[in-house]
Order: sequence, then structure tokens, then C-alpha cells
Amino acid sequence: MKIGLALGANHSKHIEKIFSSLEKANYRPDFILYCFPDTTKWGPCRRVANLLNRLISTWLPGRMRTVTPWMKLPVLCEKIYYVNGINSQKTFNRLTEEKPDVVITFSCGVLSKRLCENFHNVFLNAHAGKLPEFRGMNNVEWAYLEDKPLVGTIHFMSGDIDAGDIVYENEISKITVPTRIGDIREHAFDYVYGMFPKALRLLDQDDFKPIRQNKRERTTRYVMNAFLKNILEKKLTAPR
Repeated sequence: MKIGLALGANHSKHIEKIFSSLEKANYRPDFILYCFPDTTKWGPCRRVANLLNRLISTWLPGRMRTVTPWMKLPVLCEKIYYVNGINSQKTFNRLTEEKPDVVITFSCGVLSKRLCENFHNVFLNAHAGKLPEFRGMNNVEWAYLEDKPLVGTIHFMSGDIDAGDIVYENEISKITVPTRIGDIREHAFDYVYGMFPKALRLLDQDDFKPIRQNKRERTTRYVMNAFLKNILEKKLTAPR
């Protein structure tokens, strides 16, 4: 199985979780795509942004390993590509050359339908929510607010948000005495980003078939507004 990683500019500790979980499961990525923000929609700032991106891609890579979570890159993979956005032509060309079986994505934004159609069931995403019931954002908050099971899901990306075929899912134990929304989100995502190796093991089986989502079953929650978040905060801090 040929594995790639497509990573955005968000240097969160969850990148380390992905790296360490792959390492412990003896999975070594064949290449890494570092996706700079797409500057084509930045208006007047486009020239400056493109200049900064070029400067970063030529000067910073050798220094990033000492100041960011990217210090583990030499251990996991020596083939690293720098591209302007996950949907750029350069990304498309690199993927065409590499021909990966799977590309794990993190903080890359929404993938274009062109990319997903040309590389069908290649891009894997970690989602802290039961699909198709909980799509989009704030799924951890909705699960706690509605007293629904909190489920981690690894699914393929399809060009529509959280609508691709499901590879692996598992219920996440909720925090028994949470105090803040930030705590429940951190706990959920820390778990779900460690689920990639289990999904890869399934995909490595010849007879495995991902589960296609039923569009008729979608009861998607949307971004939780401030009023409901306030109710949830009170619920989390209420005496038990």
C-alpha cells in the first residue's frame, strides 16, 4: 500500500498524533504534500502572498524541523512536496506521478470535485461525528448537547462535505466530568486522529468494501450558534 500525507498549514499537536499513530503501527508514508494556503482568491494581497509562499518553500523547510511539529518529518518520510493549496495543478501533477493508494489529509480545506473524481476513494479524512447524521462542524458539541453517542469516523473525501464512503468508525467514550467545550473537542479529536492505522488495515484487506452513505438518511446538524453553545456550557458545568 502506497501512503501519502497531505497536511495544511495548521501546526496543531494533532499532526503529532497522526504521525505517532502511524509510526506505532509500522506505517511509513511514501511522500508528504505540504499545502500552503491557496492565494488565488486573496485579491490585492495575491502577489505578496505568492512571494511569501515561494520564500517559505525555498528557505524555511530546512529550519521548520527545529521549530515546529515537522521535526519528525525526516523520520517518517524524506520525500516532501510543497504546493499552493490542495486543489492546485501542482498537487494534481504530484499525485498523478506518485499514484498513491491512500492519502491521509489534515487541515487542507475542502477538496475539489475534480481532485476527488480523478483520485476516487483515495483521500482519507478523520471526522468526530457519526455519519451521515452528524456532518459539518460542531459535531462534538451536538453529541453532548443532545446526549447522543459520540462517534469517530474515518471516511473518504468526495468533494461534498463529509459525504464520502465510510471506512471505519468507533464510538468515543465521553468525558465524564467535562467543564469546557474546548475540553470535549480536544478529547474527541485526539482520539479520532489516532484511528487512521485501523482504517489502513481494513483497506489493506482484499475483500474490504467501504460503506456508501445513504443520502436519504442525512439529518445534518449545522454550525452551533452562540445561544446553544451557552446552553451546552451550562450543561457541562452543572452539578452531577
